[in-house]
Amino acid sequence: MNPDKIGKFILQLRTEKHLSQYQLADKIPISRQAISKWERGKTIPDSSTLIRLSEIFNVTINELLNGERITDNTIKELEETTLSILDEHNKKTKYLKILLHTLIPIILILIIILLSYYFINTYNTIKVYKVYASSKDFNIVDGLLITTKQKTYLKLGKVHSINNIEINNISLYYMHNGKEKLIYEDKDIDTTIIELNGYEEMISLSNIKELLNDSYLIIVYDNLKLEKVKLNYKRDYINNNYLIPKVKKVSEKDIEKPQESLFINNTIKEIKVKGYYNNSSYMYDIEDNRQIQYHEQLEQIIFKEKNTVIWTIFSSNHIYICNNISNQEECEKKCKKDIENYLFEKS
Repeated sequence: MNPDKIGKFILQLRTEKHLSQYQLADKIPISRQAISKWERGKTIPDSSTLIRLSEIFNVTINELLNGERITDNTIKELEETTLSILDEHNKKTKYLKILLHTLIPIILILIIILLSYYFINTYNTIKVYKVYASSKDFNIVDGLLITTKQKTYLKLGKVHSINNIEINNISLYYMHNGKEKLIYEDKDIDTTIIELNGYEEMISLSNIKELLNDSYLIIVYDNLKLEKVKLNYKRDYINNNYLIPKVKKVSEKDIEKPQESLFINNTIKEIKVKGYYNNSSYMYDIEDNRQIQYHEQLEQIIFKEKNTVIWTIFSSNHIYICNNISNQEECEKKCKKDIENYLFEKS
């Protein structure tokens, strides 16, 4: 296929029809510049334009592509032209197939790399802990620790005084390489959200495990007295699901009261029935200087022996704390055993 020959043939046909480039352009329709490019052999018409030209000039498409009217001598040349067009089309098709076969695996590999990178950098990186503690005179509830790959936030929650002691100051420490490190200090930490990393970093991300293992509050009260309260952390959430789980919708009829809540509610009921009310608390005295209390405002069940707090149950969220037992399961067993021995079996 010769563009120069095709262009000269179009010029010849236009001249024979006594048409200007503008007139021919209006008949197709197309721009005059396009016709000029054909006639100068710069480009050739597309398939739809070839059909229109064949109608205007009363010639076949093969004649237009060959650049001359068909005679017995040009039939072979036309066949060669058609085969040449077919070969060129097949060549382009083959090239596109090779390109697609090469690009598709590359694109898939890139997608896998991106997904892997995202997974490595996000999986198991967000953790939420509930923070709580209990001592002889103080309880800490509703605390929250959030750790991510970039930031760590701590909200200690409300510090309650069991005997309505006035708190003067609270300091938060953790043990790092055998040394005390101060993290935060204030009088009221109920609503304070502490950013542990970033500007003026208080604790590095690599030391979060040390915070979880050994951190505590030093509470100053009655101006001179000090009490050290160890903090406990219970993991509440971690982003280790591959897929977002579907939330199952349930009706109120399908919801059964948990056994744990039932046990705690029965305990509170027994304390109220068998005990007496004093200073915002229901108290039930047991022989050998033991006492079980339920503090309504703090929503806590407390077991004392010789005026020392042995264990505490945060009734609203079923958290058990024992002063001499760190294992939660063992602590829960002890609390329930004491309640059964000293409360349910006593009449």
